[in-house]
Amino acid sequence: MQTINLRESETVEFKREWTDRALEDLAAFANTRGGSLYIGVEDDGRIVGTNVDDSEIRRLTNLITSRLGITPSIRVETGYE
Repeated sequence: MQTINLRESETVEFKREWTDRALEDLAAFANTRGGSLYIGVEDDGRIVGTNVDDSEIRRLTNLITSRLGITPSIRVETGYE
């Protein structure tokens, strides 16, 4: 299994899957120096992946925008099988 070449920090957070806890992390990033949230990654950096399609990206964008008042930049990375 592949790992990501980053570590969790004040500006990097890993989540195995999307949960409302991710909104709290994004709010913290928005209120400080910014940051990046990686979905489909274990706390130790192992890439486990997640199912994502255009409708899920729209759903997350709308959720983040409506709850936090920010417009996220979402990028889907593939090829980690």
